[in-house]
Amino acid sequence: MSEGIAELRLRYEPDEDWCGELHAAVQSDGFAGKGRAWFNKSELENGFVGALRQHPLSAGEPPLIEGGYWDTDTKTLKQCHLRIAIRPYNSTGTLVVQVDLASRFGTSPDRDRHQSVTARMLTDYASLDAFASSLVRVLNGEREVAILAGIVDR
Repeated sequence: MSEGIAELRLRYEPDEDWCGELHAAVQSDGFAGKGRAWFNKSELENGFVGALRQHPLSAGEPPLIEGGYWDTDTKTLKQCHLRIAIRPYNSTGTLVVQVDLASRFGTSPDRDRHQSVTARMLTDYASLDAFASSLVRVLNGEREVAILAGIVDR
């Protein structure tokens, strides 16, 4: 893990035409983590990527994906394994990316070994646009990984 790197990497493993597992790896300011969750491909492509391409991004309704174990009755997330949210950071076009990753856990013996990481990094609209285009290619099997480059404070 390098202290001078800030980036988010996404890889998609399709299970069927419409569903697959999204793998995320993030590192920022000496923190790093990996996580994964299942997503509907069209929701990623049309919902998340579409939201990434809006300018300016909304602070109140930022581009957001979250996956894990859902309660089908209440439609709430019981365990979040992967969450990515991107919001405006300042008035000069800098954005903040927050990535929450957590391991899966079952009943009480596994809870004691539950791991999680939250990492934040800064980026800009040009990097976000390149990431959105790259993510579409990843979802379509044309590329292996999409990388969102962060801004490293010195």
